[in-house]
Amino acid sequence: KGCELKRRRSPAYERAISKNNAHWTQLRWARYRLQGGRCAVCHLPLGFNWHLHHLGYKNLGKETINEVRAVHPLCHKIADSWRKAKRRWR
Repeated sequence: KGCELKRRRSPAYERAISKNNAHWTQLRWARYRLQGGRCAVCHLPLGFNWHLHHLGYKNLGKETINEVRAVHPLCHKIADSWRKAKRRWR
């Protein structure tokens, strides 16, 4: 905890992922249903606490269902490391 730096999010990103954003809410649940309620990384059921992982940020706020994945919080960190390593999704 002590050494961990929290990454600051841009205002545009915060607006794009706001729970008040109808596009974001619809996109989250559409992706959840498309994946059958399972994590895109580990394939286990998502449960109540899950994130929507961006494959890229080019279309932030106008993402399509193919540009995001539903993942567990821990799997989100794994997915981010894959993106940084430019590894492809299966």
